[in-house]
Amino acid sequence: MTTDPAGFGAVEKALHLLDVLGRSSGLGLSEAAARSEVPKTTCLRLLRSLEAQGFVVRVGKRYRVSWRLLEVGRGAPFCEPGGLRDIAQPYLCEVHQASGWSVSLAVLDGTDVLYLSRIHRSSSFTLPGGSGARVPATCTAIGKAILAFEPEERRREVFDHGTRSLTPYSITSPKVLDQQFTEIRAVGLARDREESAVGVVCMAAPVLHRGRAVAAISASGRVERPATRSLDGLLRKAAAATASDFAGARWGGGAR
Repeated sequence: MTTDPAGFGAVEKALHLLDVLGRSSGLGLSEAAARSEVPKTTCLRLLRSLEAQGFVVRVGKRYRVSWRLLEVGRGAPFCEPGGLRDIAQPYLCEVHQASGWSVSLAVLDGTDVLYLSRIHRSSSFTLPGGSGARVPATCTAIGKAILAFEPEERRREVFDHGTRSLTPYSITSPKVLDQQFTEIRAVGLARDREESAVGVVCMAAPVLHRGRAVAAISASGRVERPATRSLDGLLRKAAAATASDFAGARWGGGAR
């Protein structure tokens, strides 16, 4: 598919518009047309069609995606009932309750991590993204925990695409990242210190299936609040339990 919206067909334009709306809390017609790079008349026609089908709702003069997209998303392999997200949720809750930290589950999608679930700690610090959000994989402990167990050629693809920064502390050097990946494989944990959000530290454990990390589980907290040594064990235990249940569901036919 071309990346030029002007060359999209009707279906591609509608999907592109949904993607644009999904990255905002609501857009007016003019802003939606500008961001999706289609004429206002075309944008209005698409918005009305998407609204009629229930994928978009209008609040005053602004449009936003509707809950129906969550229903559609539950058909994705990791999010469907009985899929990875449901399998991991009890273990995410255990880590959150035992540590008081924010806990997340994410998978690798392209060069980003895609968050499937997050349990927030009630605090003043802000984490990048949330359920359904994307963040550059190399900027996060949860992304590095997955990348460390990817084949060498897959990591090279990520580096070739270009590493990105979220904060002044984000690591962009492939050499340094490769060194971290070696350590992650050795200890089974990844860490980042203010690489994804200033003032926030994070550690993550991979959910391994047949030698590959199908996902990772992370815990995030304030930089001035050091993690207890038990958090390492909590994350490893949660990731191992999720991996075991996930493998059982796959072989037992419970998850696709």
